[in-house]
Amino acid sequence: MTAIDEAIRSALGKLQIAFEHDLSDVEGTIAVFTEALRDMAPLDIEGAVVRVIRNERYFPRPSILRGHALEEQLARTVWVTEKRDQEDRVCSLCGAQGYWLRGVQQPEPDPRWWPARLIENGTAAPRYVERLEILHSFTCPIRHRDQGISITTNAA
Repeated sequence: MTAIDEAIRSALGKLQIAFEHDLSDVEGTIAVFTEALRDMAPLDIEGAVVRVIRNERYFPRPSILRGHALEEQLARTVWVTEKRDQEDRVCSLCGAQGYWLRGVQQPEPDPRWWPARLIENGTAAPRYVERLEILHSFTCPIRHRDQGISITTNAA
């Protein structure tokens, strides 16, 4: 049994309990969910189960679970850290030690979502934030998609 098979069996067990759903054809259901989630990581599937239990009202179809797994994968893909110490510059997966500086401009505060007093006193103000990101190897699963294959400048 592969790691994906174990993750899907565990996921279906948790979902069956959470939604009090009776699976009439367990092996058929496992086969369908395996086909839908074959390319996902077990960690993404486990995260998707938590998202489904928290957000959905009914036992999910394979496409719903896959959508939540893709969201979980995307949430794990972008790894942005603040510049702190030298040990923060090492990726635990690919072992990369290089880094690149990335600027993020926060948007103007929207008055629909921010209280007027926070906008007036400057608490809800747009800021330019610089983040230090690890320069992952090209095959690292958490490499940011905006990161080039090679960056020749020293950012810090």
